[in-house]
Amino acid sequence: MRNRSPNLLILTALTGLVACGTIDWTLQEAHIPCGVYRWQVKILADPDAEAVRFEPIGTTVREAIGFSPPPDFDRKHRSGNEFYVYRLTARLVAVHARLDQDLHLFLSDPDDPELRMIAEIPNPRCTTRSPREQEFAAARRVAESLRSRGGGALVEVVGVGFFDQFHEVRGGAPGGFELHPVLKLTEIEPAGR
Repeated sequence: MRNRSPNLLILTALTGLVACGTIDWTLQEAHIPCGVYRWQVKILADPDAEAVRFEPIGTTVREAIGFSPPPDFDRKHRSGNEFYVYRLTARLVAVHARLDQDLHLFLSDPDDPELRMIAEIPNPRCTTRSPREQEFAAARRVAESLRSRGGGALVEVVGVGFFDQFHEVRGGAPGGFELHPVLKLTEIEPAGR
């Protein structure tokens, strides 16, 4: 039998911990890095963040999943819908911790559950260079509370527009549009009502 890489063993072990409340600590101890892909943009620490308009624009999951990156999309800089903060009401399908230490909120349109998108909350331990670290921490507390009670709550999500790598198989929008980072998460109605 061949020797396995220690990193591969750690990642394999951590895959089983994704739903566990100790994931943040485990990832920190294993020295798994925080997010990598467009990380400065994801935590509002990029040079373009000063141009983001923080007055939320009301939208719906149905509208948001139709947003597409512009043809000249440059992953190193913000573009188009990434300069705006959006507010939408959605059904929270699930909350999952990811290996990059973000919490993924799987959202569906309250009027059409087949329409889905993702919103992400970075780990505040990974965002010390962001002026919004406290907002991320508050949103994560709400998300963790909702996760402990299971999915199905009606929520209001306020977050910055972001084009991520394509996640359709896992519930993402076809054009890769997400709300990342989430700045505020509010429970409107518990599950089952």
